[in-house]
Amino acid sequence: MTKFTLKGLILSLLAVLTLSLLLVACGGDAPTATSVKNTPLPATTAPATTGGVPVSPTTAAVGVTPLPTVTGLAQTVAPATTAAPQPTTAPATTVAVTTAVPTTAPATNTDPFVAYIEAGSLNVITASGAGKKTLLQANNQQVVNGRPDWSPDNKNLVVPVHLNKGPNQLFIAEVGGSTRQLIPGQPGGTSDDEPEWSPDGKTIIFTRTLDSNKNGVYENTEPHEIWAVDQDGQNSRKLAAGRQPSWAPDSQRIAFVTNGVVKADMPAPQDNALHLINARGQNEWEPINTAKIPEDLSNLGYPFGPATILLQYPTWLDGGKTIGFTTAGHSGLMITLNSSSGKDLKIWDTQYEGGFGSTDSLGKGTYITYQAFPASGYTTIRLLSITGTPNLEKFSGINIGGPQQKVMALYPALTENSGLTLAYFKISGSEGTGVDLKSLSGSLVVARVNNGAVQEKELLKGNIQGIVWSK
Repeated sequence: MTKFTLKGLILSLLAVLTLSLLLVACGGDAPTATSVKNTPLPATTAPATTGGVPVSPTTAAVGVTPLPTVTGLAQTVAPATTAAPQPTTAPATTVAVTTAVPTTAPATNTDPFVAYIEAGSLNVITASGAGKKTLLQANNQQVVNGRPDWSPDNKNLVVPVHLNKGPNQLFIAEVGGSTRQLIPGQPGGTSDDEPEWSPDGKTIIFTRTLDSNKNGVYENTEPHEIWAVDQDGQNSRKLAAGRQPSWAPDSQRIAFVTNGVVKADMPAPQDNALHLINARGQNEWEPINTAKIPEDLSNLGYPFGPATILLQYPTWLDGGKTIGFTTAGHSGLMITLNSSSGKDLKIWDTQYEGGFGSTDSLGKGTYITYQAFPASGYTTIRLLSITGTPNLEKFSGINIGGPQQKVMALYPALTENSGLTLAYFKISGSEGTGVDLKSLSGSLVVARVNNGAVQEKELLKGNIQGIVWSK
């Protein structure tokens, strides 16, 4: 197993900070403390074939790697846990292993909406490209500055707004046209971000960031907090210390990551954990932390130590039985584990000298999509099903983007309302590393996934961030 020095890891962390700051400035999710270098990636496999989406192009999607045949090693690691049973959780369940190849899900809504941010304005458009509408227009007083989230009835969106050149505050934008501030602004530089509407429609959770980041240095060891507020803006309350909250499909549990610690000579927090609480902020427990991520993966076909320093972006799968998340370190990982026991840990994907970022899933389904930051500098999107057998020797999902076609793909969003479909921001002809994401023009794309192949449909052009499907 390859060993890495502290100095080398620090250099990797510093290298990714530039990309992180650019992504955050664009209103998207940035990688956290991962390395980005100009190391060529292996050539992609044969182009994907057409399928599924009612679009005119008949050629395969550019920059898309189709799903290979699934082979290889099972990767189940049972780490020690400090988990205590929650009254709201179901008994631990073993998920049946079938296949990792996505197929087309039954259609339930033939033309769902996509919400997205362009030039600081919140817009919606249907998957067919019809009905484009601006819900919140950017101006000198307000700029949308973060990923929105739909209410379960798809009548409203909650969205962070950069108001009067101050910190972010949460607003409700009605599809019918009116907007309102969800809760009053906080004193000082306190910012409210990362909102998520509960599946039952009653509560919105979000991350509150205290004014503790001075010149890039965290002065407060707990700068982020998990808060909740009723959907009408009443009864705001702190639930825990941490960030990136995610609702379970039953609206009874919340997964999030803790703040971690800031160490000397390191540019970002590290050594954090994945925690769960119930909807009242009680029964907090820790299924896993960075120290419990396996370091030696050679028996799984991966010869490099991942040197994991941060857990990030938890998301729920399989009806709440499973939690998926990504990690940052020398090699990023995509991991799932049992949400009731913290066991049955599976490593599905790795990124050598790169990392993974934000995730998206459907809660009740078994597909997860996530942002990838390869060493080439060309950010890509990955999609896989957790019902197959993990294989670190050969990626068993779909990869969109890459240096061979000079394609970058960002801000993935997933739906099964009209069959298994992705939406993302696609940039063609990009130079990868060193680009200014705020200046890039690309396309808002929807891509139908059918039997391991994807076919893209371009909805519009612009500089797009914060993409999310209606529910």
